[in-house]
Formats: sequence, C-alpha cells, structure tokens
Amino acid sequence: MLLYTAANCQLIYATQYQTAADLKVYVTEYQGMADLLVYKQPYQVAVGPNNGQWFFSPTQGNANKIIYFTDQLGLADLIICYVDTQGAAGWKNREKKRLLE
Repeated sequence: MLLYTAANCQLIYATQYQTAADLKVYVTEYQGMADLLVYKQPYQVAVGPNNGQWFFSPTQGNANKIIYFTDQLGLADLIICYVDTQGAAGWKNREKKRLLE
C-alpha cells in the first residue's frame, strides 16, 4: 500500500461560494500576467508549503486555503497561471505570497 502525507503539502479547496473563500483567484493563460505559477499535483504528496505546487482537496476540511475562482480580473486577490512542470512553479509577485500563508 502506498501512503502519501499532507504534512508539507499546499492543500487547496475550490469552493463555488465567494463568501466562503479565503481569497478570490483569477486564472490567466499568460505567465507574465500571473502573481503565481501553479503546478497541479496529481497526488497528495509532500511538496512543500506555499511554493506554487497545489493539490486540490476534494473536501474543505482538509484544505490549507479555500479559494474561489472568479472570471473577473478586477475582483481577484491573486492571479495564477497553470504550468506543466513542477520546476516552473513559483511566485512571480512575492508581495502576494502572504495570501497563501
């Protein structure tokens, strides 16, 4: 049996309710526009806290942060761009890093 730990993992839960979220997130296709480049981990593994590597939790209770995806750039607290590799993930705007701590 293979076990994974969430001790150092940035667990994210995406809610459908803006009022239930810790922050509002806008997804862009352009890395130059993003505050954070995000790699979506396929498994709940110890990837390190707040480094742009996210695992989306199926339950709110396990999450480190609860986010709401907005389609309006002006409402977003954080702008992210998804990347294909772990090495590309990370902060571009370190001033926003506090939002996920």
